[in-house]
Amino acid sequence: MGNTKGKRIGIDFGSSFVDVAVMDGRELKRSYSLKKADYSEKILGKIVFDELKLDKSARGAITGVGSKKARSAFGNSFLGKLKKRGFIEILEFAGIANGAKLLSGKEKFVCVNIGTGTPILFIDGKKIEHVAGSGIGGGTLDGLGKMLLEASALEIEKYAKEGNDKLDITILDLIGEKFGKLPVDATASNFGNAPKIENKTKGDIALSLLKMIGETLGAMGALAGKASNCKEIVFTGRVAENAIVQKYIKGSAELFGGKAFFPKNAALCTAIGAAIANQKK
Repeated sequence: MGNTKGKRIGIDFGSSFVDVAVMDGRELKRSYSLKKADYSEKILGKIVFDELKLDKSARGAITGVGSKKARSAFGNSFLGKLKKRGFIEILEFAGIANGAKLLSGKEKFVCVNIGTGTPILFIDGKKIEHVAGSGIGGGTLDGLGKMLLEASALEIEKYAKEGNDKLDITILDLIGEKFGKLPVDATASNFGNAPKIENKTKGDIALSLLKMIGETLGAMGALAGKASNCKEIVFTGRVAENAIVQKYIKGSAELFGGKAFFPKNAALCTAIGAAIANQKK
């Protein structure tokens, strides 16, 4: 990626959050995360231009599914100024791939980026291939969490720590013994027991919700890895930092032959990838 010295700023306009990563070379110095409902040109502009004032040679890149909407909404008043400062715009998949390689230290792997939805990429050096994806992701957690529990993602994780794993139907419940390679405690149906359980708590519901997301994406990542002849699965995005989701991702990925890896600063993966995309040649 060329010379990695100097300040670089990456902005990821996601569906739910706008993330800003400030990099010095390959090191993350500062970051900012704004909920989509709370950010504005004024707030984001102050963050970015205050950073630019600290280093006149700094530049960077924007990316994300919301970058086109941001360009339309902000126009020359914000994005035009950034382009004059040497900012570029890159494809979201490139941002994910750049960030995942830096954070994981790997060159060949499958990346499951759990954002509002979940794209799955196969990355091999400079090669980036979109191999699969799922509508299950942070949007699922947020939407179902509010409908079922009237709770935020942080509250759901708190509830889940106190929950009992009794709302899902397991292989043991279904047939009384293991099924092929599936152990008896493997989930046969998420929430399958819920109609029968009268005294279910918020914790029980929260645990099953996180379990459903983790198991589904862990299996999808491992199967995408099999299709790409690659066992290394890197999980990025905000939901990938949830310890309970990580537990079920890991178990599910291993069950299908994959090896799950959770890098530090996974929530900022795409913003970091955007920052380091604009390096001096």
